[in-house]
Amino acid sequence: LSGHRAGTIALLLLGTSWTFLAETAQIGTDLPTALAVLCAMDAALRGERRLLAIAAGAAIAFKYTAFGPIAGVFLVANLSWKQRLKTALLATALVAPWWIRNVAEGLHPLFPFVGWPNVGAPMVFQHLDKYGAGRGLMDFVRLPWNAIMTAHTDNFRFLGRLSPAFLVLAPFAVFAARRPGNTRRLCIAAGLGCLAWAMGPHWLRYLLPTLPIMALAVAAALAEPRSNPGLLAGTILAGVLGVPANIGPIVADTGDRVAVVLGRESKDAFLSRHISAHGAVRWANLHLPADARVAMLFSWDRAHLERRQILGSVEDHTPTRHWILDHKNQSVQALTEAGASHAILRRVRFIERGYPFLSESVFKQAFERPVQTLNDALLMEAHLLFQDGQHRVYALPPKNE
Repeated sequence: LSGHRAGTIALLLLGTSWTFLAETAQIGTDLPTALAVLCAMDAALRGERRLLAIAAGAAIAFKYTAFGPIAGVFLVANLSWKQRLKTALLATALVAPWWIRNVAEGLHPLFPFVGWPNVGAPMVFQHLDKYGAGRGLMDFVRLPWNAIMTAHTDNFRFLGRLSPAFLVLAPFAVFAARRPGNTRRLCIAAGLGCLAWAMGPHWLRYLLPTLPIMALAVAAALAEPRSNPGLLAGTILAGVLGVPANIGPIVADTGDRVAVVLGRESKDAFLSRHISAHGAVRWANLHLPADARVAMLFSWDRAHLERRQILGSVEDHTPTRHWILDHKNQSVQALTEAGASHAILRRVRFIERGYPFLSESVFKQAFERPVQTLNDALLMEAHLLFQDGQHRVYALPPKNE
């Protein structure tokens, strides 16, 4: 690549993409995973086997969404095939403890992403059809356009946003990759990462591990000394036009946070607007015993609760729904047997039109019935302590001796 030009361009592409910027304001594994993948890419280009193994193993251990770009990194690594195999085995050894632990506990090695035990209704960790703009043949043909130009940050149509400059540069990057060298390697690794993403849920956050390599790959088209001035102008125009949709929401959110830092708004007021369970969690922190253990039922908001916890929510509240379908009318008693003394419940209502790919009977069994079963059990067996908005705090019955 031409000096530091590609890196600067790639940074601008990332810095004008909502999906990347939104992750910088919260604690999560997506950006560390992306950094580990980028380190693996750098090690692969330089033929550094040990660093490649450590970075690749760390990336996959952080998040399995790194598998696609890491596979691409190994494919283009400046190593012999024998060296790549040995390095891949070392990287696998860094991830294996998680797989071994799951197997030792009688679970699928890749649990919780697959292998949920059958409890009378299909328990899928993530429904692929829920995200994006469809999974038909023509939907995949139009996927690059739809993912960038029709995505939304507040619904399941890709649930994110990227700078339209990616779309402008991508064809020229492929053209620039005709010549052997790092540009070709970056394009191949990014392409394999994008292919792996397309095979899974079309949630742009899952593309984050690939995004830095993808940004470098498309930046190579502009970093070429002989790049067309018209291409630069078109890229700048696309990037500028994408700024309001990508950076505008980030600026508004940052303004809210700055107001708290400057004392213009209280922390409680800010959290009340941004975290639906804040009232219930604040009450629990003030009034529950220090040794309380709280079951988080259909509730996402665990971070601010200053008590030990069980369950919690990921993807369609799978843990809570599975628990109820498994224990049925004994769900509350099973919680106390597991050590829970209290519960925070979020009132949920799954909407059938959001799951058009499920039959009516499957939807009722897997989504509606667990909600009703839990509400009935709590009404009969638990003691309501506090209610705020959609959240309730319960004291659970004592454990049977």
